[in-house]
Amino acid sequence: MQEITAKGKKQGDIAKEKALQGLYALIKSDGMLKNELLGKRFVPGEGCLSPRLLFVGEAPGKDEEEQGRPFVGAAGRNLGRLLEEIGISREDVFITNLVKFRPVSDAKRSKNRKPSKKEAKAWLPCLEKEMKIINPGIIVCLGASSAEALLGRKIEMRKDNSRVFEWRGLKLLVSYHPSPLNFNNPEKRKGLKEAFIGIKRLVKDCRS
Repeated sequence: MQEITAKGKKQGDIAKEKALQGLYALIKSDGMLKNELLGKRFVPGEGCLSPRLLFVGEAPGKDEEEQGRPFVGAAGRNLGRLLEEIGISREDVFITNLVKFRPVSDAKRSKNRKPSKKEAKAWLPCLEKEMKIINPGIIVCLGASSAEALLGRKIEMRKDNSRVFEWRGLKLLVSYHPSPLNFNNPEKRKGLKEAFIGIKRLVKDCRS
């Protein structure tokens, strides 16, 4: 059992918080991780530091860049609804992205885009270090980008949604990204719900 400090934080969580701060400082100072088509504001992961579930998206969008927090736009609201449906609070999970600066389509920065394969490859070691610090019970990849980076294989969402893989001794579930484009599509929304039922099942198995 972790010792509780006077301020109510567990000693283990304090150590993780310091480790994350150190990692994020290194990332922000690493010029090799930036290019002209990535935003200027760093968006770190956030949430419970000793979670059963760690969610990984692909990258921040405009809302996330403005607020400096992951999944706070429409996709974040959809994620919250999906978590609520399976009885899990956002405060009890850790949420992050593969790439932590917003990928933009051009110099005008008017549109989001998916991270390139080169960007994903460059950012993967940062994500792996972040995940090692958090040490979750279960990983959930929201969309193909983070899943492909971690698993090192092609992901076809129609076939791989809800599929569970092994990653370094952990369970890794692949889900559609809860973007409005997917959430408002009846077929993909059904797939999202199926994936989150699978998440609930994994959490239950993890507890038993």
